[in-house]
Amino acid sequence: MIRTALAVSILALLAACGQPAEQAEAPDVLVGPATALPTATAPAANDEAAAFQAAWGSAAPVTYRAPDAKPDDEAMTYAKGTLVPLGGDRFALVSEGQGGDGHVSAGALAIHYLNRTPGGFTRIGAWPDIVSGGTFGSPPQWLIRTDLTPAPALVTEAGGTWQGYSCSWSDVVELTPQRPVVRADGIPVGYDDSGAKETGAEDMEGALTPDIKGQSFSVRYTGDRTDVVRYALSGDRYQATTRPDLLTC
Repeated sequence: MIRTALAVSILALLAACGQPAEQAEAPDVLVGPATALPTATAPAANDEAAAFQAAWGSAAPVTYRAPDAKPDDEAMTYAKGTLVPLGGDRFALVSEGQGGDGHVSAGALAIHYLNRTPGGFTRIGAWPDIVSGGTFGSPPQWLIRTDLTPAPALVTEAGGTWQGYSCSWSDVVELTPQRPVVRADGIPVGYDDSGAKETGAEDMEGALTPDIKGQSFSVRYTGDRTDVVRYALSGDRYQATTRPDLLTC
């Protein structure tokens, strides 16, 4: 899960502090809602404001409704974005969209590709609402990992609680040089039915782990279901090669 990956990365950073400089390794997590880039490369606050303006054509907040939205479809309000370096002068801006305040309302993430120029940022691609999920309008949690796919991967987690059953799922979006590509979606990563059962409650947690970079990764489950599901690249998506009996809503 997202919080598990963050904890692992923090431990890795603490361990690296005691190593000689030539032995320290870069963490897998680069940036996300609860983390920050190393100080030497962290974008300044005005950089992210300028990037948001270039991406959306307006300062935050902005309200977005898909061109093919139905009259009763909810709009998303994007109030902030986080810059993710992709190499050279290219960046991805990940913006978090807040949906409605109902239990069935989902939030969303948008991705824009930008080039940094002497005069600021220019937009080179836009993928609004590329990932959605969650309840009460909250956007998915996310982080960036460098150990799963050739290009940095945005790994999300979204879910909710329904009649005492709590479930969450992850998506993997590779930030290729040309465009973001959804490599896998709907990966079960969390289950807890203690809100629905007085006795016999079960829980399960899944963590994405690297396998062969660019070819496969695995999801390791702990709790009342212990199993490993391997996802292998087939075409442009990673597909589960086994389907064990997992706990899910």
